[in-house]
Amino acid sequence: KNFAGLSLRNTELSGRVFDKVDFSGTDFSGSRLDNIVFTNCRFHSSVFEHADLLRCLFSGCELNACSFPHASLRECSIVECQLAKALFPQATVDSCTFGQTNLSAAIFSQTECKKTTFFETNLAQTDFVGSHFEISVFFRNDLRQTRFDDCYFEKTVMNETLLCGQRFTGLTFQQCPFVKSDLKQAIFQDCYLAGCNFQESRLNNASFNACDCTNAIFIESDALSVQFSETLLSQSMWIQAVATDARFTDCNMTESILHEADLENARWNRSDLTRADFSRANLRHTQFESVILHDTLFHRALVSDGALLRQPG
Repeated sequence: KNFAGLSLRNTELSGRVFDKVDFSGTDFSGSRLDNIVFTNCRFHSSVFEHADLLRCLFSGCELNACSFPHASLRECSIVECQLAKALFPQATVDSCTFGQTNLSAAIFSQTECKKTTFFETNLAQTDFVGSHFEISVFFRNDLRQTRFDDCYFEKTVMNETLLCGQRFTGLTFQQCPFVKSDLKQAIFQDCYLAGCNFQESRLNNASFNACDCTNAIFIESDALSVQFSETLLSQSMWIQAVATDARFTDCNMTESILHEADLENARWNRSDLTRADFSRANLRHTQFESVILHDTLFHRALVSDGALLRQPG
């Protein structure tokens, strides 16, 4: 069937099934689509401005260059679809799933994403500038070229994602998990990361400057040569982390737990380690310079002659 170029503005459709229908260039502006199933349909350059989509399924559809400005998508599933260069400015996306879908170069500027999942989705050069994410999920996505400028993340999961080389400046990540993610050479500048979970993540050569990582979790993380400067790390957890050659400068690590962490050749400068716990940690060739060690624990820590304490605070 061919509905290409048809005007369906301000139309209400409910409970319909469309298979292999061509909706290219169709105007759905202001329409309400409720419980509609679209399979293997074509929507190239279709317009959904101010449309209301509720519990719709798009499977195997081509939606490249479609526009959804100010649209509302609720409880929708978009699976194995093509959405390259699609536009979602100021849209609301609530309880939706984008699974194994191509969203490359799509624009989600100032979009509200709540309880939404992006699973194994192509987000290369996708632009989320100014968007708000709440209880959303990025799982097994390559986010190395994705733009997150001026975004806000609350309890948003970024597990098993590729973020190596990404730069985040002035962003808030409120209790966000980055479990098993690749953050090698990533840069966090002036970010709020309190309560974030980096367990089993790869942080090799990553850097955190002027960040708040209070209560952050780095358990079993791979953090070779990671660098922290002017960062709050109080009550952070580093159990069995590998942070050899790590650098901590002007950091607050009070009451942090570093049990059995591998910290060989790590260096602390002008940092507060009050009540930090290095029990059973590997501190060979580690250096502490101008640090505060009030009630700091080193129970059964492995310390060699190369471990130096210089100018204690």
